[in-house]
Amino acid sequence: MVATNRDLEKEVNSGRFRADLYHRLNVYPIKVPALRERKEDISLLTGYFCDRMQRRLGLGPVRINTNAVEILSRYSWPGNVRELENIISRAILKASSESPRGNPVIIKPIHLGGDLISIDKNNQVLSSNLDSLISKEPSLNEAVQQFKKHLIHSALSKNDGNWAAAAKELGMHRSNLHHLATRLGLREKAKKRNF
Repeated sequence: MVATNRDLEKEVNSGRFRADLYHRLNVYPIKVPALRERKEDISLLTGYFCDRMQRRLGLGPVRINTNAVEILSRYSWPGNVRELENIISRAILKASSESPRGNPVIIKPIHLGGDLISIDKNNQVLSSNLDSLISKEPSLNEAVQQFKKHLIHSALSKNDGNWAAAAKELGMHRSNLHHLATRLGLREKAKKRNF
């Protein structure tokens, strides 16, 4: 399967694409309109990306609230479906860091971040960073801490709570993982053992 956003027939006629390769690829062409031209698909695609990320990260049910879907449907999608996938993936990471493991993850407008442009019914720009719909983004340090917690939870989940196996998966020494988890508040301080 091959995909492009260019008109290959015009590219061949102008000499910028090889005719023999065009004819080899052009067995059964399918024209797919850009996402901005089929906004009714946004909800379906969003659900698909949520389900895929849920399985990949081992999360509880992942849902998106109606306000967030409305914002997604008003956006112009210059990056097409890949941009939607990236925005949903980032939103899930942000939302999952706020939910206990196994609980439903709900994507809200705050999780969409400043990636989208808020527009009114006349396609006039209201805000370039959704200030009216979202609160302040976390600081870099807060976001890094949340991401570290998420990675540790994910590694532990994949390894059935085995800290040594989780440390190996994360590419770090087990004692360093214990110290990091303690600093992040993910576990009680290691109790001293008598040998």
